[in-house]
Amino acid sequence: MLFEFGEQWENVPETVRSGFATVQDAINLLDKKTKILALELRNREDENAMLKHKIEELSEENDLKLNHAVSSLTTLISHVQNSVMLQKQTTDSLVDIIHQMEDRIDAEKVSHIEFERVNNEKSDKEWVQNQLKLKSDENKVKQELGEKASKQEFEQQDDGS
Repeated sequence: MLFEFGEQWENVPETVRSGFATVQDAINLLDKKTKILALELRNREDENAMLKHKIEELSEENDLKLNHAVSSLTTLISHVQNSVMLQKQTTDSLVDIIHQMEDRIDAEKVSHIEFERVNNEKSDKEWVQNQLKLKSDENKVKQELGEKASKQEFEQQDDGS
C-alpha cells in the first residue's frame, strides 16, 4: 500500500479509510493500466518498426521487379521493332519479286505477241505464195487447156477440110 500509517491508521474513521483505500485502488489500477499501455505502446512501436522494415523490403523488392519489368518491356519492344523491320524487308523483297515477275510476264507477252506476228507474217507469206502458185498453176492449166483446145480445133479443122 502506498499509504502506511501504522497505528495511526486505525484511529482514522472508516469512511476516510475506505476513501483512502479507494484512492489507493485507483492509483494501483492506474499504475497497472499505465504499465499495460506502456507495454502496448512498446509492442506497437516494435510492430511499427517491423512494418516499416517490411515496407522497405517490399519497396526494394517492388523496385527490383519494376526494373526487371522495364528491362523485359524494353527487350520486348526491341524484339517487336526488329520483327517489324524484318517483316518490312520481307514485304519489300516480295514486292520486288512480284515486280520482276510482272516484268517477265510482260516481256513474255511482248515476246509471244512478236512471235505471233512473225508467225502470222510467215503464214501470210506462205498463203500469198500458195495463192500465187495456185494462180500460176491455174494459168498453166488454162494455157494447157487452151493449147489442147487449139490442137483439137486444129485437128478438127484438118479432119474437116
